[in-house]
Amino acid sequence: MQQAPPTAAALEEAEAAVARAETALASAKQALANTTLRAPFGGTVATISLQEGERVGAGTQVITLVDLSRLVIETRDLDENGVARVAAGQPVEVLIYALEHSLTGSIARIDPLGRTVSGGDTMYTATVALSEDVSGLRPGMTTKVDFTDAKPPPEPQDNN
Repeated sequence: MQQAPPTAAALEEAEAAVARAETALASAKQALANTTLRAPFGGTVATISLQEGERVGAGTQVITLVDLSRLVIETRDLDENGVARVAAGQPVEVLIYALEHSLTGSIARIDPLGRTVSGGDTMYTATVALSEDVSGLRPGMTTKVDFTDAKPPPEPQDNN
């Protein structure tokens, strides 16, 4: 027995079913892609803030990623007298206590806004770019930064 060819309506229905299936497939592929975390840069995962299977919302921090090849130093104790005497681009001397290593660097950035600490003092954050990669340097290590070319304080003025 020979089967009759499909009608135009049956063909349209079959084409619509294929289009719906292709849309569902594209949606499933996108949903799968949304389950993968992609880092904005190459680095090392320092912390993971969730457990396997845990649900998170958009914008939730789930990992801390660090680029150990581009570490900088942030000083958070540059007072208002000090910030008036330094500028971006100035050289600095850096001592990394744990590694007993000294090197040079330069001020990459000084935050324009200070923060008030207990006692009423205002402190600024200066970011220091290092002149070399230091083997063994890790985030959070204690350092000392000397602002070598800081301008001297102004002479006191006699108001008499």
